[in-house]
Amino acid sequence: MKILLACGGTGGHLFPAIGLIPAMQQKHELFFVTGMSPLEKELLPETHGNVQRIPSRKLPTHFGQWKSWGSFFMDTTAAVKQSFGILRRFHPDLVIGFGGYASVPVLVAARCRGIPVLLHEQNIIPGKANHLLSRWAKGVAVSFPQALPLWNFHPRVKITGNPGPLRFRNVGYAVWNFPPPLEEDRFTILVMGGSQGAHPINQIVSAALLHWLQVAPEQAKKIQIIHLTGDADFEQVRQTYEKLPMPSYVTPFHEEMHQLYEVSDLAITRAGATSLSELAYFALPAILIPYPHAGAHQFENARIFEQARAAIMLQEQSMAVGILMGAIQSLVTDKAKLRQMREASIRLSIADSDERFLDLVQEVS
Repeated sequence: MKILLACGGTGGHLFPAIGLIPAMQQKHELFFVTGMSPLEKELLPETHGNVQRIPSRKLPTHFGQWKSWGSFFMDTTAAVKQSFGILRRFHPDLVIGFGGYASVPVLVAARCRGIPVLLHEQNIIPGKANHLLSRWAKGVAVSFPQALPLWNFHPRVKITGNPGPLRFRNVGYAVWNFPPPLEEDRFTILVMGGSQGAHPINQIVSAALLHWLQVAPEQAKKIQIIHLTGDADFEQVRQTYEKLPMPSYVTPFHEEMHQLYEVSDLAITRAGATSLSELAYFALPAILIPYPHAGAHQFENARIFEQARAAIMLQEQSMAVGILMGAIQSLVTDKAKLRQMREASIRLSIADSDERFLDLVQEVS
């Protein structure tokens, strides 16, 4: 069977498709359509095989943004026309959309040509693209059981989990050598804000660590930090850590994320669905700071992990430096709680998400 995977926009919409490649390409011929951003080109390069890129633009957030709306309609119209050409050349039997604005033009073109559509929704609350296109879909794959009530209007919904972490399954696990000044025997905290970084997290984590060093310097000096900043804040965060008397490794992005998950004892991160599925896959306890916008879907994602006691959730709008410092401090000093969180995290992982997804593909074909 020929299957076209429409994915892109952010890592959260790309990684599930990438995670399915090993299992799906054994049985099906795959073709990919993504946007044109540097991130999309890096995560899904042409070396993967049949990759096509189309212009894509986010839906403007305010009706008064006339120029933005004009650009949106122009790019979207061009993307739909280009998608028709891609479908004519490839002749897919099924199109799978992974959410995000980059998937919409392809799915619209597929609907117009009568090609079956399957959707994967990473979050508890459906994204705008998937919610809009769900009436055309023959099936919907969801990452969490808690999402089912929101899809009770659809006749075919299956819990598949998030296939994103499966891209790590066959990776050679050579031990990551801690670059100086990191040390192997220190408690290691991984800070990340998603594939594009998160300015508020970059700011408040740095401030919380500085506050901890002032309040309990001997305790704080026992930890070390791996901080993924995104491009925009890299230099500022790097300079901040240079002033702190604790080992740190600061980088905009780290391609081999499995290396960092394996060596870390605690994560401080947003609550994107793919990031959470990776934390569960590697049984890594976390402090979650959900992105407070975009329909608050990250809050609902984080609440699942908090209720399962796999993570602590802090809300950005009401979080003070001392609150974050206290949360970090309470986990660093409580090995029993960290162990319980790791065990809870493992229970949230769905290890056979590729098999479940392939079953759903078979059902809708």
